Amino acid sequence: MYCVIQEIQRKKPNTYGAYKNLEAYSFSSVAGVPKYAYHYTGDRFERPIKMAYKISIHESKRVNGVVTKKQYAVTTVDYYSLIDWWIGDCINSPEKKIQAMANNLNTESAAVWDLINNKIDPLQERIKTEFQQTDEYKTHAEHERIIKKYQEEKAKFAKLYGCDESEYDYIFNVFGELMNKEYYDKIINDHRTKRSYHEKTYSNYSNFNWSSFQNNGGSSDSYNLFGSKTNVYTDAEKSMLKNFYKTLSKAYHPDITKSDSTEMQLINKLKEAWGI
Repeated sequence: MYCVIQEIQRKKPNTYGAYKNLEAYSFSSVAGVPKYAYHYTGDRFERPIKMAYKISIHESKRVNGVVTKKQYAVTTVDYYSLIDWWIGDCINSPEKKIQAMANNLNTESAAVWDLINNKIDPLQERIKTEFQQTDEYKTHAEHERIIKKYQEEKAKFAKLYGCDESEYDYIFNVFGELMNKEYYDKIINDHRTKRSYHEKTYSNYSNFNWSSFQNNGGSSDSYNLFGSKTNVYTDAEKSMLKNFYKTLSKAYHPDITKSDSTEMQLINKLKEAWGI
């Protein structure tokens, strides 16, 4: 039992070469701000080689002094398909077909796959090496490098400014070119505002006299967040207190701390004391 690969010539060339150009474009988003994306465009590279390979499994044995031969067709695969695909992807219903072939040959399907792979692997490696010298391969590799860098920059941008990765596409194109400085400045300013708010919230929380508050039983007419004996707040102060409450309740919720609800009970007393 052995595998045979026969070279044949196709009548028509393969017309599905890679695109020659990677292009950035914009479209109108739901927010009304231009958003940037990319696509392949322009002509495709020509693939002039018409070679194809007819793969078959042969069995030759002697029965009663007579040599008998059997041949089983596996598939016919184009030169360029061996660049883009695994051989199994080029076989119609590969598992079913190879298993049926193995049954006829009274062997295991793994043995048939080994015969095919051992024969096709060196050929496939040679073809890939040849293809890597072409302009198509070099151009497509450069496009993939650009897209990979673009994806990395999106992730870094989102992490740096605490925003969704999609925000990057309102500002930069796939080539990393700044397209919307106004939106970029907005993201930076929003980030600074959030950071300033969190720093201020943390500072107020750290400086709060918890001992005095607890010693007075958390009474609403004893101490507020600022340690003064008053329960009268301006609208601006109430807005800040609401934000403090949200921050504290998120940080000390039992589902987060995995502890009892002592802290949360105290925070709820604060809410009542503040009258919010």
